[in-house]
Amino acid sequence: MEKNIENKKMKHQNMEIRQTNKIMYILNGISATLIIIGAILKISHNEYGNLIISIGFISAYFIDNIEINRLKKIIKQLEKENTLKN
Repeated sequence: MEKNIENKKMKHQNMEIRQTNKIMYILNGISATLIIIGAILKISHNEYGNLIISIGFISAYFIDNIEINRLKKIIKQLEKENTLKN
């Protein structure tokens, strides 16, 4: 019975991790796209090139920080589970 409950919890956690991975992947893609578009606009001397490239870099910075913190939590959780098993 307890193993069944643990399996359900693990499946739920894995599903949450997969969903978060998809969201982070999409957000990273959007920020990379903004950087590329901003660079193209900057090369063509468009007045909004600086703004768009800046938004892209700033969003990439925040997204990467969120992702690093999230992955650190996952690593700590996995290390804790590993020490409990041993």
